Amino acid sequence: MTNQSLNSLGFAVLLFAGCAIACGDLNSNKNESSSSPSPTSEGKPVSSPNNQSTSSTAVIAISADALFRDYKKNEVAADLKYKDKQLEVTGVVHEIASGTFSGAWVDLAGGSVRCGFEDERKEPVARLEKGQAIVVRCTGDRMTLGTVFLKDCSVK
Repeated sequence: MTNQSLNSLGFAVLLFAGCAIACGDLNSNKNESSSSPSPTSEGKPVSSPNNQSTSSTAVIAISADALFRDYKKNEVAADLKYKDKQLEVTGVVHEIASGTFSGAWVDLAGGSVRCGFEDERKEPVARLEKGQAIVVRCTGDRMTLGTVFLKDCSVK
């Protein structure tokens, strides 16, 4: 192979890896709580169905804008608060697209919060429109390249 061919191949591999990281991991835990509690205050756990807040099953109600602000303020603190936790996120749909390999994603908060949906949860996503206010139930994931990623999402 020539140096130019090797450089082109290396660039393609880096581009593919970057896209895969930016699009998020849509194939992860598929656990979802069947209850839909009402939010109490932003960023705080909401009560479980029997009105007792428990840290292992509590759902954190927060707006997409507030979630993004928390991550921008301190990513480490935000990960401790939101990563692998159940979140009920409110926001306005900014973008809707099919996933790179499967599923779909919806951007909220001007594109700064990306919600990943598995293939079996794509049907409600197909009915969404840009500019629509929605509530999603997701698992917190991470912040990468200035975007907060959420996984295992479903439209409420």
